[in-house]
Amino acid sequence: MYVQIMTKGWKKNVSLKKFTSFQIGGKARFFSQVFSEEELKEVVAEAREKNLPIFILGGGTNILFPDQGFPGLVIQMALGDVQWLSSRVVAGAGVPLPFLVEEARKRGLSGLEWGAGIPGTLGGAVRGNAGTKQEFLSQHLEKVKALDQEKLIFREYLTQDGKFSYRQSIFKQLPQMIITSAVLKLEPANLEKIEKKMTLNFQARRKQPLDFPSAGSVFKNPSLAPAGQLIDQTGLKGKRTGKAQVSLRHANFIVNLGGARSAQVLTLIHEVEASVKDKFGVSLEREIVVVEEKEKKP
Repeated sequence: MYVQIMTKGWKKNVSLKKFTSFQIGGKARFFSQVFSEEELKEVVAEAREKNLPIFILGGGTNILFPDQGFPGLVIQMALGDVQWLSSRVVAGAGVPLPFLVEEARKRGLSGLEWGAGIPGTLGGAVRGNAGTKQEFLSQHLEKVKALDQEKLIFREYLTQDGKFSYRQSIFKQLPQMIITSAVLKLEPANLEKIEKKMTLNFQARRKQPLDFPSAGSVFKNPSLAPAGQLIDQTGLKGKRTGKAQVSLRHANFIVNLGGARSAQVLTLIHEVEASVKDKFGVSLEREIVVVEEKEKKP
């Protein structure tokens, strides 16, 4: 049984649906927004003292929370400071990526056009090395600052320290490291060229299902072929379980038709994984973060 705990500034029994693009999930036992590095350090220290599991939440655009919620503390990163230093930008992990993309455009700075139409925050984009087939955030990243939640010390990572690759970084390998800010190195460029690249990226994303809530691409693209193409060829496009559906528009998306449960989404994920493995011998790797039901246990 849990010991009753309530800390100043923490909210209790907060529904996680409204904090994710999937609009799925139960309640967080505790929830706290942090607006500075020192506040983050204090909140993490308190949670560790109370032996509470911690989940770091950014924009919530690639998260599937379980129906039974999260048993510890969900920390939403609201570190929103931004400094423009000529062609460099220093930004907090909670800064929305669309804001940075648009501000870079206004300033005639190139390097973030790939982010046109991508939701989420800078912290999440760094952690997942967001990008397109041709361009990634890490190509325009100078350094990252992160808090080690075990040692409660801050550390800076240069790009070469980040082990960046397709949808991968050292921050996925070391989940105790919480990204707090990043320095991006952009390049002055012709405004017309910047806007043209942004338009092309927007148009490419029109193929994505935006009429229902989702968490974006469910799987990374394997080397054989795009994940959506493989899933389509298994015949699972349009497959429904309850109110969750493999999108009819793009098979690498699972959409919430209204009132879908996490368990229904997971059923589809497992079926897709098994079908693609059986038909093509390919083990799909998840791109979305699935907070499994088993994590509800203390």
